[in-house]
Amino acid sequence: MLRNALILLLIAPIFLQCKGQPRGTTFCAAGGEELNVAMDAWSAAYTSKGKPPQYEGRGNRTATIALKEGVCEMGASSEALPDEDIHSIVTATGKKPTILPIAIEGMAFIASADISATSISQIQLKKIFANGEQDGSAIGLAGKLQAYGINSASDRYNWIKKDVISASFSDRVRELSGPLALADKIQQTSGGIGYVRPREAGSARILAVKTDKGNVLPTVETIRNGSYPFTRQYYLYLVNPSRETREFVRFILSEEAQKQLLPIGLYPLSDAGRKAAIQELDKLQ
Repeated sequence: MLRNALILLLIAPIFLQCKGQPRGTTFCAAGGEELNVAMDAWSAAYTSKGKPPQYEGRGNRTATIALKEGVCEMGASSEALPDEDIHSIVTATGKKPTILPIAIEGMAFIASADISATSISQIQLKKIFANGEQDGSAIGLAGKLQAYGINSASDRYNWIKKDVISASFSDRVRELSGPLALADKIQQTSGGIGYVRPREAGSARILAVKTDKGNVLPTVETIRNGSYPFTRQYYLYLVNPSRETREFVRFILSEEAQKQLLPIGLYPLSDAGRKAAIQELDKLQ
């Protein structure tokens, strides 16, 4: 209860603006801060077609609270909401949210120039980040290795720890303020390995990832078709969406809007994934 109250305070500007409106008729969205730039880009492009929604990006769990409380019709998240959150939305609204993928994120691992390896396995990554620093010869890499990450309060940190590394990070993993600072550090140090979106790597060297099908680099093609392993989808959750909301979501899923993801470091859905999402949206009419 206390957590929910705190989250409601975070989205108070939306709540106050829409106070008094019926549940499920509010044309706004709340959710993860990782979607802020995408929502800004989509909203700017949508102004020529209609009024865009207000987006409040304060964390994935704000999506759950906003939908439960009827504050917004849309909840956005950089990961699938847990089953308990879906259950709480159903209990509060009587409706199961429609879940649509809207973007893909890929994460690259970059290495200092003195690390001779051009590829790395997930097992090696687990050991590096679980130990923080170590003699690379213990895992088949030369030299002393140092793991770098970004702020532990970030959504990206939690994703890498839980779904990519699948292990606890050592307290010897050196944290930096953000991905650009991390990429700069990797280029200026020796034996460093860290994670950024491919677009954020700059001139830092990106390692291919060893998979059953060979070594795979994070490219637009491999991220969109799922052959690169370190990816995740961003989702939009809808409860009783109005026509105004559905039209905005239809725009998000258009080729025009999906192409706007690449310049900001995210990736469009696959053609099949985009068409499937549109079909699900059409069922709501």
